[in-house]
Amino acid sequence: MQFFKGMIIGMLSLSILWITLILMQVGKPTLSSQWIADVYEHKITRAKSIEGTRLFIVGGSASLFGLDSAVLEKTYGLPTVNLGVNAGLLLPYVLLKSQTVLKRDDIVIMPLEYHFYVYDGKPNVQMIDQIFSRDPKFFNYLTLQEELQMLWYITPQRLYDGFMAKGGTKSMMGPYGYANLNAYGDQTHTSEEEAQRWAYDWESLKKELPRHYGHDSQNDRGWKWLQSYITWAKKEGICLIFTPPTMMYDSFYKTNPQEKEFYTTLKKKVESLGVSFVGEPYTYMYDRKYYFNTDYHLNEVGRKLWTEDLMKDLGSDLRHNCSSK
Repeated sequence: MQFFKGMIIGMLSLSILWITLILMQVGKPTLSSQWIADVYEHKITRAKSIEGTRLFIVGGSASLFGLDSAVLEKTYGLPTVNLGVNAGLLLPYVLLKSQTVLKRDDIVIMPLEYHFYVYDGKPNVQMIDQIFSRDPKFFNYLTLQEELQMLWYITPQRLYDGFMAKGGTKSMMGPYGYANLNAYGDQTHTSEEEAQRWAYDWESLKKELPRHYGHDSQNDRGWKWLQSYITWAKKEGICLIFTPPTMMYDSFYKTNPQEKEFYTTLKKKVESLGVSFVGEPYTYMYDRKYYFNTDYHLNEVGRKLWTEDLMKDLGSDLRHNCSSK
């Protein structure tokens, strides 16, 4: 009995120590989260400077690299802000972050990366780093299970980085960061020459294994987050228009029955939540030559292609897409 009592006391003591260490470095800016913080600051500053109805793009880095906000602004006559930053931040953070700037009458195009739809509640390094160092208030919006998982998955290295707090000064991480954004929040410098300058291996990207979103879609955690976000948007009078992201084409996405079902049924699943889903996933899957450095990041030629394809599907009146068909 004494052994088990001692073991329980020891485990409780270690847990209290672990949580104390976490709390001591919450809010301290890490170097690894600096570029994301800089990019969000750039985009949110623009958003807050605009009066009246605004057009937003909400997603991850596929949106950051893939859409031409200047063309969208000119076409639809609405000041446009590209809020896409990094899909690695995961669904809850991206949705919560957008809620801090959206307001009544705004229109939001949402080309969410496919892994947002298969979100299983497990945090990753980027989400943990960003919330604990930059947005600790978002921790309280997570479910209890997600909060416990964040506490569990934080690593000793992350605690060390938090205590060192080397962030705070604007910085770049390769081609990523504030200096390569235009006024709208789009990524720039994504030509073929720029890819060569960064020594990206185009041949290895051709050989990249396809993703298995159909296989990973056996949970509903992401859908609960989306339903909650949609309910909030409707209450606030915000128009949401879901659309597929861009992603490099692989025949596997059509030939594998599980994957094919995921892409062909996604539109119906999203629209069952009471919003529109404009476009078809396969339409925005392009050849390797249109991508910059990952299977989600278009180069400048691909950006023009996706923007044009998306506008064809959206039509001339964005508000026509503001509710499910």
